[in-house]
Amino acid sequence: MVDQVRATARHEHTQIHLGCVDSFAATVGPHLIRALSGSAQQILMWSGLTPTLTEQLRVGELDFAICTDSAIDDPRIAQRLLFSESWVAVFPKAHAVKALTTARELSALPGGLPLIRYSQRSVIGQQIERFLRHIGLQVPRAYEFDATDPLLSLVASGLGWALSTPLCLWQSRQYRNDVVVIPIPATRLGQRHFFLLSREDEWAGLDEHIARITRDVRRHDTAMAIHQCLPGLPPDALFCPDEDAP
Repeated sequence: MVDQVRATARHEHTQIHLGCVDSFAATVGPHLIRALSGSAQQILMWSGLTPTLTEQLRVGELDFAICTDSAIDDPRIAQRLLFSESWVAVFPKAHAVKALTTARELSALPGGLPLIRYSQRSVIGQQIERFLRHIGLQVPRAYEFDATDPLLSLVASGLGWALSTPLCLWQSRQYRNDVVVIPIPATRLGQRHFFLLSREDEWAGLDEHIARITRDVRRHDTAMAIHQCLPGLPPDALFCPDEDAP
């Protein structure tokens, strides 16, 4: 009875401060908030870039952070892999492209179009640069953005091409009819991973609850919607390494 009273008190008086990268907040986030609505009196969701969110978690401004990089140098922070997604190339609809059999064939597709990049302030921008070096593709710097909407707006206008992910494309799906999406065959650095970060020994059990909800939403809602919108994506464009293994 004492434990039940304490649990009820926590439910009635606590807030959950949840931070998410923008592409997650705009797609999976609403479903997650709905599912967590009975876990606290108030839930606050902040969106932003991974470096900012991890620092806010470290100093106690956030209770949980869903980010795309787990490299945080703090032994008090626990991490849990939620799911992963593969890179895709995005071209203007009028630009002639063909399917890829290897990632290195990507160098032949731009045909003079400049690469529109995510900025180096963002983890996705840093990860794409590592991927480009991994496949040996050197591309001059032209345009850079922190967010997907302005990046895809330039691609849709025919001003360049981009590397992005299925979740980012679903977030900015208003440009879907003006672009062509080319899946990139898997390579060692050809994926983006989402992690749940939380401080050790706080909110016992809630981290597992958030992870389970997120994976269920990814499997039963987000992945299905993305594949309907982008039917050319391979089945494993979004996957959870633990759950989707044969």
